[in-house]
Amino acid sequence: MKKYLHIVLLVFFWSCETSLDTEVNITSPKNGTTVSGTIEVNCEIQEGDQDINKLELFITYGEPPEIESTSLFSTSSPWSFNWNTTTYLDGEVSIYIGAHDDDSIFINSPSINVIIDNSALFPTIPILYPIIFQDGSFQIRWSPNFDEDFNSFDLFESDSSNMGNQINIFSSTENTDTSFVVNNTFNIAKYYQIVTSNTSDYQSKSTIKKGNGYTIFVQAIPKSSANSEFARSVQQSADGGYVLAGEPLVIKTNSNGIVETTKDYFENYNDDAYSINQTIDGGYIIAGSKYVPDDTLETEHDISLIKLDTDFNIEWIKSWDYNHDNTEIGYSAKETTDGGFVLVGTIGTTSAKLLLIKTNGLGEDEWTFTTNDTIITRGFDVIETSDGGFVAIGECKNEGLFYHNIFLIKINSFGSEVWSKTFGSNNADDSGKSVKQIDEGGFAIIGWTKSNNIYGHQDYWLIKTDAQGNSIWDKVYGYSDDSILGSGPYSKANDIEQTQDGGYIIVGSQDKDGELYNEHNYNIWLVKTDYQGELEWSKTFGGNNIDMGLSIDITSDSGFIISGSTQSFGDNSESIWLIKTDPNGDTIDY
Repeated sequence: MKKYLHIVLLVFFWSCETSLDTEVNITSPKNGTTVSGTIEVNCEIQEGDQDINKLELFITYGEPPEIESTSLFSTSSPWSFNWNTTTYLDGEVSIYIGAHDDDSIFINSPSINVIIDNSALFPTIPILYPIIFQDGSFQIRWSPNFDEDFNSFDLFESDSSNMGNQINIFSSTENTDTSFVVNNTFNIAKYYQIVTSNTSDYQSKSTIKKGNGYTIFVQAIPKSSANSEFARSVQQSADGGYVLAGEPLVIKTNSNGIVETTKDYFENYNDDAYSINQTIDGGYIIAGSKYVPDDTLETEHDISLIKLDTDFNIEWIKSWDYNHDNTEIGYSAKETTDGGFVLVGTIGTTSAKLLLIKTNGLGEDEWTFTTNDTIITRGFDVIETSDGGFVAIGECKNEGLFYHNIFLIKINSFGSEVWSKTFGSNNADDSGKSVKQIDEGGFAIIGWTKSNNIYGHQDYWLIKTDAQGNSIWDKVYGYSDDSILGSGPYSKANDIEQTQDGGYIIVGSQDKDGELYNEHNYNIWLVKTDYQGELEWSKTFGGNNIDMGLSIDITSDSGFIISGSTQSFGDNSESIWLIKTDPNGDTIDY
């Protein structure tokens, strides 16, 4: 690599102790000369020639000047050096000669200044354009070369961003050969660089570009109404597209995120969908809440469960009214191994209770479970466990206490409680948002915590438990180490999946400033960990307003699909935001 050089002052170096009566001078090149390529540096020695046994060429550059040997030596008359200037960047430098005698006495010549200019020697630097992924191939394009001494193009490929262990995949001696197609590039990401050579064997290299064989996009879905729209749940469909649930109730996109279908089954903007999951018959099950005006001119929300066929037509709708305050929400529903469904939700507001409903394949009740009245609980996610039971995650607060904790509860296949666990403390709020059963038979819980942050901020909280819900380890991600009160962001995790390598992918939102909600500048925050919860990387997506990550799914190409909302893009009001990344969380070729 060439060294950075700058204009320097004339530097003289004289030995502190010398008895040499010899004078050494550089005769060529002349002071102020412009040089290029490999040049001959000649010297003359006056008086005492017999005392000199070696000359060494030095260069000085920088401010303050750095001295560096060129590792060039001359040991006999005529004293000269062949100096390759192309190893240095163009610019003005100083050179001088160091002379040695038999007694290791050292004396330096006066310095001279030369201007290195190798621009004419090297080919025009090629431009490598952004790489296009199309029809399973990388379309690699670069600029032509019109230098008279053009010799060849060479295209190199590497698995590394620094082009380590690169291989040459294309060569041409035609200056207008400016494209190459790399086939079978599905599910890969590689790096490319084009090198131009001239007839003098000098080379110029392009910048390095990434070829990404994964479908990636970041887009705000155009709104269908003037109301706020967001997607609380996303899942890849069997055809490679994506289904989203939220407001409006259901959106179906193709594999590129382009909307194919929009459905609003209740035709009321107060109706909400909280989760959507594809069923074994190719249809979908939706959990949510239904807006119901009552006879007292007040309103309430009832828990709802909607079954759709493959074409998003309604097969049946079920709703439950427990007359518990005015808020009843179904947060998550999953198909069970017996062909039925399990739904978790919350009934009530001030005296909330976690609710589980087990139905058959037609949505008819088989059993229900609610927590007792001595504890305030809310349920946000549920899974069927490998033993045929169910585990639900949420939050709880004992009566009389101000703060709530993460709440994890195990229910057997008959609707009876097996065990329950809480995580957190009584000095700040914590909440559990998503749970997954992992390979070892235990559970991965994601939520957020304030009790682990001494400054009262919110961080992601990942907890791994055994099959009985006992904590094995936990990890906090965020700004819990802030040293300035009130300076740290709020981070709120909403969903988790276990990745193929045994690690975890987590999505939520992160704020960089502000203490009140309307002051927050949230961005979507994507976090990848290893199997022990150690952070591997994180990515943020967002603009200058509130952008929220609410749900994530692992896609068939090992990438990730994220749904949520954005106020930074689209029409700058709350719109559905859909983000597809590769396995490294990247979204844009560079």
